[in-house]
Amino acid sequence: MPSDAWHQVLTRRALGALAPEASAAWASCAGALAETYCRIPDLYYGDSAGEWASWLCFVDGIPFHYIPNEPVEYNNWRMARGADGGLCLEALPLPENVHHRHCREAFLFYFERMAAALRGGQPDAAARLAGSLCHALEDNTMPVHCLEGPDGTDIFVLDRLANPPPGTPHRLPSLALDLAALDPGPVSHAPRLLGLTPAEAGFHLYTAFCETALANRRLLLPLLEAVYAGNGARKRDLVVRCASAAVRLAADVLHTAAVLGGMPPAAAESAALQTVDLAGVRPARRPRSLCGGYRFIGFTRGCCLDGQRNPAPLALRFEGGVRRTYSRGLGLGAHREFRFDYQIPAGVYRSLRGAAGLQAELGMAGHARLQWILDDAVLWQEEFDGRHAAAPFDLDVSPGGWLTLRGEALTDNWSDPANNLVLAEPVLIRIR
Repeated sequence: MPSDAWHQVLTRRALGALAPEASAAWASCAGALAETYCRIPDLYYGDSAGEWASWLCFVDGIPFHYIPNEPVEYNNWRMARGADGGLCLEALPLPENVHHRHCREAFLFYFERMAAALRGGQPDAAARLAGSLCHALEDNTMPVHCLEGPDGTDIFVLDRLANPPPGTPHRLPSLALDLAALDPGPVSHAPRLLGLTPAEAGFHLYTAFCETALANRRLLLPLLEAVYAGNGARKRDLVVRCASAAVRLAADVLHTAAVLGGMPPAAAESAALQTVDLAGVRPARRPRSLCGGYRFIGFTRGCCLDGQRNPAPLALRFEGGVRRTYSRGLGLGAHREFRFDYQIPAGVYRSLRGAAGLQAELGMAGHARLQWILDDAVLWQEEFDGRHAAAPFDLDVSPGGWLTLRGEALTDNWSDPANNLVLAEPVLIRIR
C-alpha cells in the first residue's frame, strides 16, 4: 500500500509537472501540500482525526479514500410472459455502480471547494483539499490498490491465483507488491484541463481515473514476475510507469483546480473541451456480453467484429444506399435488452450528435431497436432491419441527468449475430 513517502514523491512530482502559471497558484503552500496535506486521508485515522475531517469528503459516511468497487455485473434473467402470452427473457434489476456515485460526488465536492478557496484567496485551504483528493487518486491507481475500483476486486486476489517462489512460501503477491517508494524522476507531461466547471471536471476525471487504474492494473502481473525473479531493472521500469501515470493524473487535477480557481485557460485547452467523443467516456453501466462476435466482449471502440471476432469497419448504410464509414464510435451486438448509462452534468453540453444503425454488410439480416433516453424521457427511437436504414440523431442534453442508450434485438432469435450494430461518432457538443 502506498506509504507516506510514496504520496510525498508522487505529489511533489505532480507539482513539478505544472506549467509556471498553474504552479504559481500553489506556490505558497506547495511544501505543505507535498509534505503533509497529501497524507490527510491517512492522518484522519489517528488522534487528530477532528483536525483533518473537514478536508475530507464523506459519501455514505465513508471517507473518500478507499473507494467501493464497481460491481462486475452478470445480467440476471428470468422467463416471463410477454404481451403475446409467450415466454420471453426478462432482465432483473442490476446493482448500483457505487464506485461511480462515490467518485461523482467526491470529485464535485473537491473541485467546487478548491475553486472557491483559490478564488477567495485561501490557497492553504485549497491545498488541503487537493492533498486529500490527490491522495485518494494515488492510492487507487498504484499497486496493489489498483486491483480495486473500476471492475474491481479485493487486493488479495493475486494471493489466491499465484504461489510465491519455492523457499519463500509466505511472500505472497500482496506482500511482494507492497513496494518501497521510488522516485520516478521528473515526469514529462502537459497537464490536461479536465473542465471549465467543477461538474465538467468531475465528469472527465472519472474516465481518466478509471483508465489510469486499469492500465496500471495490467502491469501488476509483469511486475510480480519481475519481483519474484529478482529482475531489478524490469521492476524499476514497471514501477516508474505506474508512478508516472499516477503523477500525470494528480497533475491534471492540480492544473484544473488552478483554472477553476481563476487562472485563465489556454485557448487550445478550452477548444479541446468543446466536443467530447462519448465513445471514449466510461459509462456507469455498459453491457458485458452481447451476441455474435461480441460474446464476453460487449462492445468495441473504433471497429465492429464479425462472427470470428475479426475487425470490420464502423460502416452504416443510409437512405438511398449511401454508405459511410467512421473512424470513431462503438461496434456492438445485441441481446434481448441492453443499455449504456452515462451521467451527464447539467448545463455543460448542448447536444449529442451522431448516427446509429446496423453495420452496412454484417447487419443487413438483423432487426433491432435503439433508443436514447434522458431521465426516463425517450429522446430518439429507431428500428433497424434490411429495409430500415441507419439514422442520425441530434439530442438536447442540456438539462443533464442519466443518458441511456437502450437497445433490444427484435429477431426471433435474440442472439442472432446479424444484429451487428454501429454507434457512429457520438459527440457531445458543449454549451459555449
